[in-house]
Amino acid sequence: MEPTEPTPQQLGKRLRYRKAKRAARLRYLNECSALQDKIEVLGRKLTKLRASSDCMLAWKEIASSLAASTQESLAQKQSLAHHLLAQTRLAQRLHAWVTSMDPAKPLSNPLFAWRDVHLSSDPELRAVGYHWIGQQMLHSTPLHVVDSDFPVDEDDYVRAEYSLEGGRVFSQQYLEGTIVEVVTASWAFSQALPTILNGKRGSVSNIYHNKVPGTEICYNREAYPWVTNNGFYTCYFLDDCVVMHYRTIRNDAVYPIGEKGFKIDIQEWNVIRAVSPTRCVVRAATVCQPLASYDSFESFARAAHPDIMAMADDNANLEHLVAAKSCKIMREMHVRVRKMLRNVQAAPEMYPTPY
Repeated sequence: MEPTEPTPQQLGKRLRYRKAKRAARLRYLNECSALQDKIEVLGRKLTKLRASSDCMLAWKEIASSLAASTQESLAQKQSLAHHLLAQTRLAQRLHAWVTSMDPAKPLSNPLFAWRDVHLSSDPELRAVGYHWIGQQMLHSTPLHVVDSDFPVDEDDYVRAEYSLEGGRVFSQQYLEGTIVEVVTASWAFSQALPTILNGKRGSVSNIYHNKVPGTEICYNREAYPWVTNNGFYTCYFLDDCVVMHYRTIRNDAVYPIGEKGFKIDIQEWNVIRAVSPTRCVVRAATVCQPLASYDSFESFARAAHPDIMAMADDNANLEHLVAAKSCKIMREMHVRVRKMLRNVQAAPEMYPTPY
């Protein structure tokens, strides 16, 4: 059977198919060429990016790292929120604690304002309280130790004044020694004074001690058969001097004093300055306040200074007699400090220094 000739319609259809096929092939080649060009361009960009970065991380690694950072930030935010809440509550307790120490009645002399300082049984409040009391003593030093209150170059100067609110004792002593020797002797003497005054029939135990560069704080329980005291000692190194403090703390919720405590509250400020490489001056101011309230100075003297009342006549100036007693005690302290300084100079390795 002979093949039939294609009809004009079939020929036209074949021609259109061939043209469409050629056009599709041409489009394919053009698209491949364009894609190849893009691949080359992107390849060059990738090469540049890799050359400009030490590490190219995959997007999954970046996303994972960002997620971890987000969780860490959220945890830190939560921790800071808890810390802020705790600090806010502590600040409120501190404010209540400081307010509770305000004088019950107005005082004519603001220098007698901080008699009733006390320590809480709250461990957190107590820890802050040690440093707060130390800073209160430090920042009040310029109010108590004023250079104009002391004569120039007068050794063993002592002066005292008393009223019903309390007494103030001023002393000045020039010591032959370096600043390190004098500070070491003064610190050792202040710590040893309770034992010196009361003998060895008792004990001194440390309640709190903190020593960092430039600061030392020591809080001791000083218990003897006839008297018990909580003594708070500080030493601060300033640019031009060394400042030491001492005060009694009667109201301690953890270490109460009871009936055997002092009848007066004592606060002491000492400023030590070198006037030459081998000579120093120690200027001190002490505030003594009766812990109880008295109607008259005579009733105070009967309670706190019965030895004076036993010797005083009816016309005696009791304020003057109590002041004279304080001056006598301070001069005795000067003698003992000089002895301690000689001991330190003879065997410095035997004495701890606050430096």
